[in-house]
Amino acid sequence: MNILFTLIVILIVVIGVGFAVYQYVQNSRNPAPVGTNGISLCDVQTHTCQEVATFGGSGEVKIKVSNASTPLQGIEVDLFKGTSVNDKPENVTFMRKTNEKGVALLDTVPEGSYVVFLPPVEGYDVPTQILINVNYTQTAEGSFILFKQGTERDCSSLVTGATKFGNLTVQVLGNGQPMVNLEVDLGLQPGPNNCPKETDSNGFASFQNVPIGEMAIFFNFANFPQQFSQAASSVYWVNITENQNLEKTIELSS
Repeated sequence: MNILFTLIVILIVVIGVGFAVYQYVQNSRNPAPVGTNGISLCDVQTHTCQEVATFGGSGEVKIKVSNASTPLQGIEVDLFKGTSVNDKPENVTFMRKTNEKGVALLDTVPEGSYVVFLPPVEGYDVPTQILINVNYTQTAEGSFILFKQGTERDCSSLVTGATKFGNLTVQVLGNGQPMVNLEVDLGLQPGPNNCPKETDSNGFASFQNVPIGEMAIFFNFANFPQQFSQAASSVYWVNITENQNLEKTIELSS
């Protein structure tokens, strides 16, 4: 009888220890909410945000915003689920503002693919969006360099150390008519590291001193005309050759 009682006690202890270990392992990957950490869940339609509790077991997002070498504080950085830099914001987004070092740190973001964008900042050109992937316990980093409105950017800097260049002229037509004052971006790939130009009264945007090789022509969703929004995600590839003047016509339809 005593032996049976002892075995039962041992069995209960073993089960209890096993359950405790299981709970510890589960909580180490998905602990209880750790507070808001300044992260908000926002509705981009109504521009309202609500502080949300965030969970561990996720990844970290670190975004730096600067004007050249000067960090910019208080700049809103938004994230939404997406798989392309040209995706449109969904109904919800994570938001954080940059600190005195120009860094917005979201330390508990669920794993997945996100598009990062900045709402318009007074006095600065609106940069194009970037794509990041958030992985468990990893830090996904990105950066935005804001330029004062009216600042002319040199396309030659698209490729560091480039010595061979060509020129590109892009005409953008909307329903057959010239698109005036439309931002056209040129870069190695869609993203904020680009050379933006505005179309003139005839819909032409001219890019000078472009490094040779394959380049992407794309648009900035933040200031793209609503009636042509379906075309905002399009990317047009061109091959720049040395000392040549390439012409490209892009036709948009509503």
